[in-house]
Amino acid sequence: MKQFYGYVRVSTAKQGEKGVSLQEQRDAIERYAQRNGLQISEWFEERETAAKRGRPIFNKMLKLLNRGKSNGVIIHKIDRSARNLKDWADLGELIDQGIEVHFAKRKPGSPFQRRKAFC
Repeated sequence: MKQFYGYVRVSTAKQGEKGVSLQEQRDAIERYAQRNGLQISEWFEERETAAKRGRPIFNKMLKLLNRGKSNGVIIHKIDRSARNLKDWADLGELIDQGIEVHFAKRKPGSPFQRRKAFC
């Protein structure tokens, strides 16, 4: 079974309680992994905005992925992954290297469905 990281993020403590909570994101990712025969080997949880670069936990996860420590990552929704150009570029580089980036929830017709490497 392929090993994947799970990445969950909220921008604020309030969002973690009233928006899509970290636990709700985890649950959706776990359901997605189970449906697709993937196993979560490690969780990365962050409470920080994605608008600016420099999220320490996200960056740690990217480094591990670049070192081949996991087959890829499952993120709840596209907006939980990145909101700045550099982080998007970093995800794109992972995909170009064959590292899988999955989104547990995505809207039909999203631009990432058209790019084969985004699962």
